[in-house]
Amino acid sequence: STFFHLVSLFAVMLVLLFGCLGYSAERPNAGDLDSPKEGRLALVWMDPHQLFPWSQKRVAQEVQTVLADAGIDVSWRIYCNAEDLSPQSEEKSALPIFLTPKDASTWGLENNVMGAVVGSGERRVVYIYFPNVKRAMGYSREEKVNRSPGDIYRFANALGRIIAHEVVHVCCPELPHTHDGLMSGRWNLRNLEYKRPQNMK
Repeated sequence: STFFHLVSLFAVMLVLLFGCLGYSAERPNAGDLDSPKEGRLALVWMDPHQLFPWSQKRVAQEVQTVLADAGIDVSWRIYCNAEDLSPQSEEKSALPIFLTPKDASTWGLENNVMGAVVGSGERRVVYIYFPNVKRAMGYSREEKVNRSPGDIYRFANALGRIIAHEVVHVCCPELPHTHDGLMSGRWNLRNLEYKRPQNMK
């Protein structure tokens, strides 16, 4: 519902102001992955429910590789604190990438939707609907992600490609869905898991 969207967006903005929660003691430091540079779009990975606590670096690498092919340069943060996103910070306009345990259908979207951009301007948030991603990857709603290295790698690639798709929507909102490639409206399992989608540019 619209009310749930507004509440969720408000919660995300509070996290951005006061720090992301729910990460284990083993979480990497904010500087472990990338540093913001002028002209880069800063992305902030937010997974307070610990839906995918493994291999965030692989997710980041896939996002950056796919977007580089599309001509978009991004930096990546796994978590943030108040200082990172203060008014004086270079990342004050960072784009949150929020993993939600909610199914897309609870927000009035189709069952095949795996991500969406909510809000406008500096209040935009990319939501990744984790149950829908799991279903697309062949898992049932209740089934946990297999923690074998191969499955984690494939799942990280899938998340990276879905995130990249939504970031393009943020950067180029007038760009429509295509029949294939990064901006395809419907991806198959092979493109999510293994073969990087063609026609990225």
